[in-house]
Amino acid sequence: MRRIVCLAQKWVAVLLVALAFCACSIIPGAKSQSTPTSPLASQTGVPIATTPLLSANETPSPSAAVTETALPTGIATATNPIPAAGQRTTPTLAIPPGIYVTAIKIEPAEARSDQAPVFTATFFNTTGQVQTYRWFVKIYTPDQPQSFGETPKVDSEIRSGTGQLKAAPEWKTRTFFGCLWFVARVFWVDPDNRVIEFLKPNGPSPATGFAVCP
Repeated sequence: MRRIVCLAQKWVAVLLVALAFCACSIIPGAKSQSTPTSPLASQTGVPIATTPLLSANETPSPSAAVTETALPTGIATATNPIPAAGQRTTPTLAIPPGIYVTAIKIEPAEARSDQAPVFTATFFNTTGQVQTYRWFVKIYTPDQPQSFGETPKVDSEIRSGTGQLKAAPEWKTRTFFGCLWFVARVFWVDPDNRVIEFLKPNGPSPATGFAVCP
């Protein structure tokens, strides 16, 4: 009987030792875990950046967030477009309706003494209708406010758009010792008998110089 009791105590002791050994092997942190190494790091020798893990109570920093704004496709906004090579852009002028003279042609540009030059005015009618004007050419010497003479006044129909009209070729002068320099300007007379000069569309006078030589 005593022998049986001793054997029972012995097996109980062995069982307790076995249970203690199992309990030690399953305690957390009892066994260390190695951190896996990226195969790329071992091949290239360059450390690979890893994203740190966050616990359940941590919030990512705002500086780490990257926002991207997608541009709308198919929408292009162009300001001051650049013309293609060799291409010219012509500005559009806002011209009030009226009658203008854009040029004065004098033939010959160097007249002889007692020779009447021919004055041809290029008219520009922007009214859209035929206009009748009583017009003529005044001749000035340089830097003199008073005219040196003028052609006879003529009544002419000025058609819409651009056209040329010749003044009456009756003005002439005489010189004996050298060339004289003159400036031709085109005028018209309104119903109140006021003398008004024709201007270019952009404002200045189309005055043109010429000479009379012996």
